[in-house]
Amino acid sequence: MEFTVRPATTEDLDSIVQLSHEHLKTKQLEVDATTIAVTFQVLLEHPAYQIMVAADPEARLVGLVTASTSPLAETNQTLVFLENLFVHESARSQQVAHQLMDAVMMDTSAEQPIFATSVAESDLSENGPLFAGAGYQQADDQTTARLIESLSGLPLERGLEGDLVYYTMTPQ
Repeated sequence: MEFTVRPATTEDLDSIVQLSHEHLKTKQLEVDATTIAVTFQVLLEHPAYQIMVAADPEARLVGLVTASTSPLAETNQTLVFLENLFVHESARSQQVAHQLMDAVMMDTSAEQPIFATSVAESDLSENGPLFAGAGYQQADDQTTARLIESLSGLPLERGLEGDLVYYTMTPQ
């Protein structure tokens, strides 16, 4: 099956809310739809964020990823941080997650970007290999501290699902 990956628009908000709500339920997190809608509306309008979505041939959203851009603390590099990566069960095992990650990489105009993400410790066995397969490596303590500092000025709260393990990747 072919999927179209593109930047999200405000017209996608209802589908993003539905997909995000499903994702949060799989993490056993209860967040009401209004909170999800307000959060993604802010992200769609915030200049440091972009949301990429994947749609199936019938134009239904089956995946999304949020990417924030900020200076990486103590370096001259730009941090591109991936969050909220989720692919609907119907589209899994079809490389949609990799297409979303690749779209963020292709869409960045940052000089010397470092791509990073976090994975809840409880999800490491499932999601760690996904990022490792895409070229990400687990961050050391010093890099993790820089990532956390760089992300502290952005509106999304991290760690709601537990302790996080950070991964980074520098494109060649």
